[in-house]
Amino acid sequence: FMAILMTDGTVRVCGVNNNAQLGQNDLVTRSTLVSVLGICSQAVSLGPMTASMAVIMSDGRVMVCGNNSGGQLGQNDLADRSTVVPVLGICSQAVSVAGGQGSIAVVLNDGTVRVSGTNTNGPLGQNDTTNRSTVVPVLGICSQAVSVAFKSLTVAILLNDGTVRICGQNNNGQLGQNDTAARSTVVPVLQI
Repeated sequence: FMAILMTDGTVRVCGVNNNAQLGQNDLVTRSTLVSVLGICSQAVSLGPMTASMAVIMSDGRVMVCGNNSGGQLGQNDLADRSTVVPVLGICSQAVSVAGGQGSIAVVLNDGTVRVSGTNTNGPLGQNDTTNRSTVVPVLGICSQAVSVAFKSLTVAILLNDGTVRICGQNNNGQLGQNDTAARSTVVPVLQI
């Protein structure tokens, strides 16, 4: 599916809708752009996710819809959502959002990161591999995060000093640790 942030603060979507990721209160695939229901203005950023959608609003809330099989929508359950709902526990302050394979990460304006969803291989940075259906802070990121990126089951967090912290899947060495062992807590990327 495709989502486009419009200059008027609305979000337009089209494409596959098998997980209700278009926010249309149905599962109908769309071949033309339609507006996401419930977002009439104030959207400022989109977070790419697999089979889900995340939208940062001008007041710092994060609105989500779509697949929630890993708890990535932060709703304290595993039910998909066909219309946008706010991520529980993030009432304001979101500045960046990214999604991976069944997970979401949100950077807040205090430099912390909140995560929920699938935690296979540890991309939530919780020192375990237990899935979370509500947002929790990434351990070891106390105040310096400025941006976040997800790739499948790996998360990378850019800090304000230019360094990167990373955790999760590492089967191809994508964590930059000179090995292929997964990490369930954030570690610095070597040589950055």
